[in-house]
Amino acid sequence: MLKQPKGLEQILNYFGDYILEKEIGRGASATVHLASPRAGGKRVCLKVFHPAVLLEPNARKRIEREYEVLASLKHANLIPVAEVIFEGDRPALKMDYVVSENLEQFQSRLPYVLPEISVLIVIEILKAIDYAHSRGIVHRDLKPENILFTPDGAVYVTDFGLAKLTNGATNITQAQGIVGTVGFMSPEQSNGQPVGPRSDLFSVGTLLYFLVTGTQPFQRSSAVETLSAIQKDRPEFPEKRNPKISRELGQIIMKALEKDERRRFQTAADFAVALTDYLNDIGLNREAFALSDWAQDPTAITIEALRLSAECLAVRGEEAVAQGQWNEVLKRCSQLSLKAPHSPLISKWSALHTALKRSERRRRLGQRLALALLLLFILAGAAFFMIPAKAPVVASAPAGGEVQFKLPPGIRIFWDGVERPAGKTLTNQSLGAHELRLERAGFDPIVSTVEVTAEKPVVIKVD
Repeated sequence: MLKQPKGLEQILNYFGDYILEKEIGRGASATVHLASPRAGGKRVCLKVFHPAVLLEPNARKRIEREYEVLASLKHANLIPVAEVIFEGDRPALKMDYVVSENLEQFQSRLPYVLPEISVLIVIEILKAIDYAHSRGIVHRDLKPENILFTPDGAVYVTDFGLAKLTNGATNITQAQGIVGTVGFMSPEQSNGQPVGPRSDLFSVGTLLYFLVTGTQPFQRSSAVETLSAIQKDRPEFPEKRNPKISRELGQIIMKALEKDERRRFQTAADFAVALTDYLNDIGLNREAFALSDWAQDPTAITIEALRLSAECLAVRGEEAVAQGQWNEVLKRCSQLSLKAPHSPLISKWSALHTALKRSERRRRLGQRLALALLLLFILAGAAFFMIPAKAPVVASAPAGGEVQFKLPPGIRIFWDGVERPAGKTLTNQSLGAHELRLERAGFDPIVSTVEVTAEKPVVIKVD
């Protein structure tokens, strides 16, 4: 058996004054290790760069530049880089160690009955990204593995290894070609085009889609097909993959995933405001619904959040009913069916809306009937005045005229103030003008003057 060369164990398990305990992450440019000082003290993370990176021209200069940029970032949702350390010529970035899971590991613990938990997580991500963008830094590799979630509900954005300064063309550690993670990059990034802050927002939209559905919006059987889908295909609406997602949340996600960056949210702050407004609209404001509380007791907080949201939606729906805002009522009915599907208000609002539609149909039918009767009387009057005068006849004229009725059921007939049987012909009526009144339940009566002549019967007809 070959003997292990002397010193190999030290090379594998130590870096400078630190013991490398285990690998906790790996990317295109470096491996991240959990490490502890040989002399004792708190654990840290060491981002040790791959040998191939160190062979690139100006590698050390770019790594030092990465440290300078990342060390300047001070934000509650970012883990700062403490220093650059060396083992010989091999550099590594030292960062604080935070006990956590990345979102790739954590996603399965998110409740599908309450997608708003994922919304809270993404709002924290957007805070960090908004801060980085304000400092001229685009992350370019936002993916579940680069987002950490701690047991107390804190969210951290990590690994700015592919970050780019927007005020210059130099990437921090990756210099050439398409960079990023297939499945979470933007269309412009997948084409190798220059990217800006709105590219990060597309990636955040992809992240939110993944958190609330458990699937990537553009995932295909190969990397090439996935890149093509990112560039060309419209993603399936997230509410189709998870029926617990409201239409309103789905619309926010779809806006973030627009191919044309001009149609996306323009800033991380805009994206965060849209999500916050959505939470407030369904009764889950940040004071009553906190990520830290959910992390401590997911089951109890999920149940309480569903109750709070159901109460809020009930109030908003009843207000809309009182004001006759039926589009708003239908919106609240749909939202309430997601938070409290057994609420009696759902059937109540649905019945009211059905009754309203039925009443509206009756009203339109009555309007059409009244218009038809009016047109009938107008035409009858016009026809009367257009009859040419006939030469007088020697024979004596009949003592009276005849009036016939051809009306649909339900119409009451009053002739000269006296109700007459529907459908019965009136005979021997005195010649000249008579008052006709037609009544039907639910409609205004129609009153008209009918001229009775001896020449031919008068026909009152409504189709």
